[in-house]
Amino acid sequence: MLRPLRLARIAAEAEGARLRALAHRNGVRAAIGVLAVVFVLMALSFFHIVLWFWMRTSFEWTPLICAVALTVLDLAVAVILGVIASSSKPSHDEEEARLVRQQALDGLRQALTWSALVLPGARMAMGMARRRHQRVGTR
Repeated sequence: MLRPLRLARIAAEAEGARLRALAHRNGVRAAIGVLAVVFVLMALSFFHIVLWFWMRTSFEWTPLICAVALTVLDLAVAVILGVIASSSKPSHDEEEARLVRQQALDGLRQALTWSALVLPGARMAMGMARRRHQRVGTR
């Protein structure tokens, strides 16, 4: 019974390592997302003013055409930053911890399955031996 407990402990430690790596990765993703939001806000304020002025004076565009052009530019920047923020893959440590956890859980299942098969068989054999011994003793 010591092996299943050891495997359960190893699985729990591997799961803890995996969750720590996942939390770190999500923290990095959140930081990149915050930077994306900051950039979008800056683009919508200061850069809009500069571009608006430049389009109105250089091309003599109407205010509506300038607004559409700035909106398209803002959406392109937001999509690029969103793709960068969402393209995070599991780290090597996270993947290794997941594999160790899976191996430990597989070993635990095998050990528990084996003991689940052996214990009833042993009980049945002991019961048969006891009955046989009782029958021999009564003769």
